[in-house]
Amino acid sequence: MLPSRTFLIRAFLLAAVVLFVSNASIAAMAVDLPEFLDTNHPFPETKVEGPRGTIWDVLDVAALLIAMAATTWFVLIQRSRTGVFWTMMASLAYFGFWRHGCICPIGSIQNVALALFDPSYALPWVVAAFFVVPLVGALLFGRVFCGGVCPLGAIQDVVGIFPIQLPRWLTRVLGTLPWAVLAWAVWSASTGMGFPVCRYDPFVGFFRFGGSSSALLYGGLVLVAGVFIARPYCRFLCPYGALLGVASCGSWRHMTITPDECISCRLCESACPYDAIDPAVGIHPGQRSDGLRRLGVLLLLGPILAAAGAWAGQTLAEPLMSQNPQIVTLRRVQLEQQQELPDRTEASLAYRETDASVEEADLTRELAKRESAIRTGGLWAGLFVGFVLAWRLAAVNIRRMRKDYVPHRTTCVSCMRCASSCPITHQRRREKEAGS
Repeated sequence: MLPSRTFLIRAFLLAAVVLFVSNASIAAMAVDLPEFLDTNHPFPETKVEGPRGTIWDVLDVAALLIAMAATTWFVLIQRSRTGVFWTMMASLAYFGFWRHGCICPIGSIQNVALALFDPSYALPWVVAAFFVVPLVGALLFGRVFCGGVCPLGAIQDVVGIFPIQLPRWLTRVLGTLPWAVLAWAVWSASTGMGFPVCRYDPFVGFFRFGGSSSALLYGGLVLVAGVFIARPYCRFLCPYGALLGVASCGSWRHMTITPDECISCRLCESACPYDAIDPAVGIHPGQRSDGLRRLGVLLLLGPILAAAGAWAGQTLAEPLMSQNPQIVTLRRVQLEQQQELPDRTEASLAYRETDASVEEADLTRELAKRESAIRTGGLWAGLFVGFVLAWRLAAVNIRRMRKDYVPHRTTCVSCMRCASSCPITHQRRREKEAGS
């Protein structure tokens, strides 16, 4: 049997991605300048692209709105997997390789957190737009951003040729990790420890045609895993996907698997590689009471898990303080004064040249203030993750009666694979073509 056209397209795109990754990795490893005996040898100048102007910001937001609208049209009106796929490819080309993966709604979480906790930081309007628009889209139409717009999801979708279905219990447990990453991102951004989501973005090196060898290796491993585990970053690491999942739970309109009554053929269940199909379930009265009893037992674990998370957050606060450049600088200046060190680091010299006070009491007060903020952030981040874990464990034991196979609104990314496998969808399309 000859391979399908879709398989050939995906295989070609996968080969292109692999070829690019290998070339970029080789280029990234050769970053050291050669040594010449002649010290007057002129080195080539490195040109760095400057920041884009306002016109590019407007174009980026317009492209985001157009891609969101196109994906929504293909999902809700046309019910076309092909349309979603090619919209996704266009988004990968523009937002990924042309726009170099920035501005990204995933990274915008950190900008928003910084703006909320630091009044001196002015949130750029384009960052706010990229943060809000996909969330509004999820509230209205589900996770259409994930299905056809996000370049990180698109590059993983391309390589997902042989996806396997993981056990449901494993996906539920790993599904807690995006919430932990979200807590870490907000905690880090709000306390000056940096933007970890951007720092550990697996694909930004590919989008920018270069990067460190370790970053490209990390991204390459994610892509290799994505061949067999569908969208591993989206499902088990992406913090923005967690927010979109919550927004999608109450979506005004959401994609449906079948345009008519479900015949329970289960083809959609096998077509979905994301474990995002809720099967038809019938519940007897005894089963309902057992589920509520288990739910009550798990809810009792909530305080225990929250307390454990709070302890873990405060424990992690100490080593993570070394990532805060302000705390590192304050500690160095304090050490230089207490031990009368003759040597000065560039950071300590820059601090002394500012208007900041170098008095012992002021340094101690400022250092204690920043360390307390990080410990408090770790406490709240740990409480949040513990609460989410308890909630997800409780949700596993909730059984709702369903007569049809339906997409799980939280985890469904509106890729339309399930709809394209539905025999009723194909029947309706043939009837429409015959009538025209």
